[in-house]
Amino acid sequence: MQRMVLAVLLAMFVLGAAVYAAPEPGGNVVPWKAGGGDAEPAGDGAAVDLKTALTPALYSTLIKPIEAKLEPVTKTQEAYDKEMQKAVDKRNERLLIALKERIATAYLGAALAAKQSVARAHEDNIKSAIKTQYQDPNEQKAIAIFEELAPQAYEAGDVRTAIALYKRILQIDTDNAGAKEALIRIAQDIKSGTVPGQAKPTDTPKPKSHERDD
Repeated sequence: MQRMVLAVLLAMFVLGAAVYAAPEPGGNVVPWKAGGGDAEPAGDGAAVDLKTALTPALYSTLIKPIEAKLEPVTKTQEAYDKEMQKAVDKRNERLLIALKERIATAYLGAALAAKQSVARAHEDNIKSAIKTQYQDPNEQKAIAIFEELAPQAYEAGDVRTAIALYKRILQIDTDNAGAKEALIRIAQDIKSGTVPGQAKPTDTPKPKSHERDD
């Protein structure tokens, strides 16, 4: 247990640390899809049509790797939606969580690929367009899912998973106050023995002395 406390504190120190997202409703409302891919990205780069602004070779070099990272999202989302169509008591919650994490990982991979493409691009308007259209929105989608899954994992007593998810948020957004506060709170709970789903430490009763009757 002391090692876990040290691991949490070390993670917070390394990542510059000193969110609760409401659980998904019972219906088919998916938080990270609200506004989803149909939402128009904000910023100056939103108006740039990268397919026409880039040569086919540059598009293949800069954009295709991002699109490849996003390919698993559609299929995984379909599997998620299919499971959500079942009655609440028939849903496989473990599967739903795994599918959400898979989608978040794909979004994060796309955001990292976009970040690399931004570094490779030479023109400022292309850099801005890639960041606005690919890097920023995919980072936000990944964070939204991690912020949903992390507190759920912690409330279920899965401390290691919760810590890992909060650390992934901080990998994307090092200034994310919610993730920093959550890691501090988890460290405090571990230290005080108040982690949800785990037995609280109790004083070990002293063994009774057996006196001989004369």
